[in-house]
Amino acid sequence: MFNSDVAYYSYRYINGADPQPRYTYRNYLTTEALSFTLGDSFQAELELEMAVTPRQPYGFRSFAMQGKYLILDDIQGDPVSLAAGVSLREVGSKSVRDVSSPYASYFNTEAIFSVGKEFTKTSDWTTRGYLTGAIGIANKGSAWNRFDAVFEGKIARAHTLKGFLLGYFGYGSETRVNPNAFKGWGYVGHKSLDLGVQYKYQFFLWGEIGLSYAYRVFARFYPDGQQTAVISYTLPFSPF
Repeated sequence: MFNSDVAYYSYRYINGADPQPRYTYRNYLTTEALSFTLGDSFQAELELEMAVTPRQPYGFRSFAMQGKYLILDDIQGDPVSLAAGVSLREVGSKSVRDVSSPYASYFNTEAIFSVGKEFTKTSDWTTRGYLTGAIGIANKGSAWNRFDAVFEGKIARAHTLKGFLLGYFGYGSETRVNPNAFKGWGYVGHKSLDLGVQYKYQFFLWGEIGLSYAYRVFARFYPDGQQTAVISYTLPFSPF
């Protein structure tokens, strides 16, 4: 499966920052991801991010490799679907020193766990929900954890509406953010919650396109009031 995202996100205020930004930070991010399955239970993914921000011209942000193993499958009769995996991410030096980049340091490792369930009335799902959590550590700084809680439903056969809540919590010792001498979020004790909605239209054999919007409803020692808009396109390699 191939997935491509184009995102725009902006904020004017950083909670706990000194000095504060003198203008609105307007950021653009493109993400290209390629995923494939091995057998019925293992999925691997490669991801490349490119970004442009007030502190970084358009260029490399990060590259990630991820592997997940499906432990339980509710489609096959298990009560829920359960997966576990590992993600490895390399981040460019300009992005590590950029407050608009969310990563802890140069080399980031996460243990990932995901649990979900589909609800069906026919042979296809009608609504489903899942929760993904991660615990991470980088080559520098303190650990972090994050989660992604999602519930989505089909409005019609080709239309899907999704609501989501994203949480990100870092456990660094610093409680002040200096955008002009930033060393990465791994040093900061930050917290944030983003609430969002996404609409997707499926072209069936030709994949699906999605539009999403998210607003940061809570931030501590982190960019506050951030608004994010994303256009995404997903193309499956097989119609089955």
